[in-house]
Amino acid sequence: MKINSFIFIVTFISFTLLYGCKGRNKGIDKETVVYRESADPDMLNPINSSSANATVINDLIFGGMQGIDPKTFELTNVLLKEEPKFEEITEGEFKGGMKISFEIKDEARWDNGTPVTGEDYVFTIKSIINPKTNCEHLKGYYSWLGDIVVDSVNNRKVTVYSKEKYFKISEFAFYRCLPEYVYDPQKIMRKFTIRDLVNNTEKLKGDPDIIAFANEFNSEKHQRDTSGISGFGPYRFVKWTTGQEIIIERKKDWWGDKFSSLRDFWAFPKKIIFKIIPDNNTAFAALKDDKLSAYEAIDAKRFKELEENELFASKFNLHRMDRLAYNYIGFNMRKDKLKDVRVRKAIAMAIDRDLINKTLNNGESTPATTFVHPVQDRYINKDIKPIPYNVDSARALLAAAGWKDTDGDGFLDKNKEKFTLEFKMASGNDVAKQQALMIKEQLKKVGIELNIVEREWTVYLQEMDKFDFELNLAGWTIPARVSDPYQLWHTKSAVNGGSNYTNFGNAETDKVIEELRSTLDENKRIELYKRFQKMLADEQPVVFMFYPKNRMAISKKFEVEPTMINPGFNLAEFKPVDL
Repeated sequence: MKINSFIFIVTFISFTLLYGCKGRNKGIDKETVVYRESADPDMLNPINSSSANATVINDLIFGGMQGIDPKTFELTNVLLKEEPKFEEITEGEFKGGMKISFEIKDEARWDNGTPVTGEDYVFTIKSIINPKTNCEHLKGYYSWLGDIVVDSVNNRKVTVYSKEKYFKISEFAFYRCLPEYVYDPQKIMRKFTIRDLVNNTEKLKGDPDIIAFANEFNSEKHQRDTSGISGFGPYRFVKWTTGQEIIIERKKDWWGDKFSSLRDFWAFPKKIIFKIIPDNNTAFAALKDDKLSAYEAIDAKRFKELEENELFASKFNLHRMDRLAYNYIGFNMRKDKLKDVRVRKAIAMAIDRDLINKTLNNGESTPATTFVHPVQDRYINKDIKPIPYNVDSARALLAAAGWKDTDGDGFLDKNKEKFTLEFKMASGNDVAKQQALMIKEQLKKVGIELNIVEREWTVYLQEMDKFDFELNLAGWTIPARVSDPYQLWHTKSAVNGGSNYTNFGNAETDKVIEELRSTLDENKRIELYKRFQKMLADEQPVVFMFYPKNRMAISKKFEVEPTMINPGFNLAEFKPVDL
């Protein structure tokens, strides 16, 4: 299943494009899709990875136990034989929880021809909740887990027991399934039961077998080595040349071909090449040179140029649609200068989002007020209005917080310290850089000096994980089935490996998040969403900027239907057409 609910971090507008080189490229045919990544992904371990560009590749290699309909956003069965059965537990150890029963398809096979079994499923869950594996961003989504039992007669039948209710339990119970024979050939994790891992987490952190498995699982072998990366999806990993390209190829005898009439099993290209091209200008030049399969997240200025180009229109279809994402400016609330909410609100008021939108987006982007997308309208607290641009109010708030220009240099100071902030962003995106420069000038008007610091994508991610920033410019994908706020906003996620980079939260906000997660009644859950959004707005840990438009150009060599789900289309669905 393409779980975008992890809302993995991405650079503002720095989404995937495509690349080619000048001249007619004889090596690219219509059964090969060439797709541009602006940076190397962090890794191709689908459990430990925390970046959106890796998810695009991992979905094609590993697949998901369930899929998601790109039109209705309803869950679909991929690895499962039929709909899982959910039953409330009314007595016994897991009273108040859920019993989930399912069976894996008979046809499902790993690359070595062996069947996908319940043991593989149990192993995958164990790899997530192993206290030493590097997937802190995932572990919080399994706090509901009580036990898992594989049927003794049919090892494709599995029963999962939850000790509490969780509204997204179906999505996380059926996330990934990895081949045990590849990731744990010595079967180390079979020494531990699910109950052991759930109930003795702290004790097991020092267990030599737990550590030995985690060291291997976390190693480079399972991040980028072809011998250590394998899944049940339609593509196999072929090559990764750092800074240049990643290649995956269609499996010749993929088990999913038996279900090719279903959209979840479409896999048309024989090869997909991910070109690592940091510079947007290079990618755009390649697009106009007609060597690319598709190009998405095109900035407004370039897209207008393409719309007016008749020759280009004869070769590419142009699409403009909403994207399930938002971009934002984040505050590191651990930093002394940003602990005062008045300072954070003042910075938000000093940013002229309308001007940025008109200048860089032709006014097409929708101002964002929260982490929920407008397509999920009923979950949004509409009482929260966009932050008004008001320089005078911003100055007044800063003065109330003790920041004044005492030396007449045009910049605020307090205790003889100049109000200077470091603004980190990923490098390589010219439009994002223009936005950062506009924000720099706008904050200068209220007496704050902003120093823009660009980092290569993987370095940027590492520094975010270490909370090594004051302000950052970034974005998140939004899950089609509404997000669980835990990953981004719970205080337990404000640790290394978690995603609460702002260090937002307290006991009260944590309580609302926890209650929201365990509420199955949608109407009650919506009220909790709205209450939490009000708490978030009151504390201003981020400045929500825009819900971006996704402007796409897709070669007429392929038939494919764009979607709102990141990155805007499914690369496996690029079906060659006769021109």
